[in-house]
Amino acid sequence: MKLSKARLICILLFIVAISGFALASTEHVYINGKIAKFSKESINIDDKDYRIAHNVKIVKHVRKGGSIYEEPANFNELAIGKKASIKVLGGVVYEIIIEAY
Repeated sequence: MKLSKARLICILLFIVAISGFALASTEHVYINGKIAKFSKESINIDDKDYRIAHNVKIVKHVRKGGSIYEEPANFNELAIGKKASIKVLGGVVYEIIIEAY
């Protein structure tokens, strides 16, 4: 059976498209704990260091009227001893959630 160039290209594009979906899976984890130390480049949660991405998203969870809401926050609101959750992907922190409730 002889394949035309068009069919061969379609088959190859299909294989590339499917393999791209497999590589795009998200395998992030959320880690909860107390901030032991931090800098602009790294954060230590419960004695484990993580690198901070340059475009890290920082938010805080606050309690209002029995509900918990997410509000924007900044790096200056981080403090040693505060509870936080971090979103880690490949050893790099992409989101820090300060638990202010």
